[in-house]
Amino acid sequence: MVGSNLLKPKNEFLANYDFNDIANGTGYEIYYGIRNAAGEYILIPTIVASEDIRSYTNISVDTTFEKAHEAQFDLSFNTPRRIKGKLFISQPIGMMVRELGDRDIEMYATAEAFHYDGTTFTQIGSTQTSKTWYEYHVPQYSKGLYEKICSFIIDGLDKNFKIGETIRLRIRVYIKSNATSVDVKVGVAHDPISRTDTTQRSSNGSATPNDYPIIVGETKMEVQIPFKIET
Repeated sequence: MVGSNLLKPKNEFLANYDFNDIANGTGYEIYYGIRNAAGEYILIPTIVASEDIRSYTNISVDTTFEKAHEAQFDLSFNTPRRIKGKLFISQPIGMMVRELGDRDIEMYATAEAFHYDGTTFTQIGSTQTSKTWYEYHVPQYSKGLYEKICSFIIDGLDKNFKIGETIRLRIRVYIKSNATSVDVKVGVAHDPISRTDTTQRSSNGSATPNDYPIIVGETKMEVQIPFKIET
């Protein structure tokens, strides 16, 4: 029949994007960092509660910067996808001092993206580093006094992902103090529904390190990934 091919079925993927996305040829999809019941750190597109609000490391730090905590979040693809453009990450981080006496603390974080083909991790884009934050006279068990939200932009991405391949985002937190052998608790938040970390001192008043939150504000890790739109 004449004209039968004039109107083609709409690509089902286009329903996820607006006019500007289609015009630019790249559309953003939002994902959230989460720890699932199996203990895996992954990126998901839905807003559900994480098994843990945050992950952390107890560490003794000195007067030079050292890596205090690392978290890796994976997203695997069940269809071929092409990531092209700027990737945005909003990552809450926090710490507390676990010993007596006020301490001066400096801290920063980095973000990296990797392509995983089932055998090898290859970095895509450059390592992004936050500004360095300074907090003076942080008291013992400061209840998340020292917390920040890092905003990262990983630029220049252009990578094809086959079925079964994975993008991994790696967040690292670096910290130092004005004294040696300072015990701190450092970590990142990853709860899509952004629950408040309400753990507090135990009822008998004892000050055990894990009774205190490190992040009392925003706990949602949000990632915006640019996908090339295939029309």
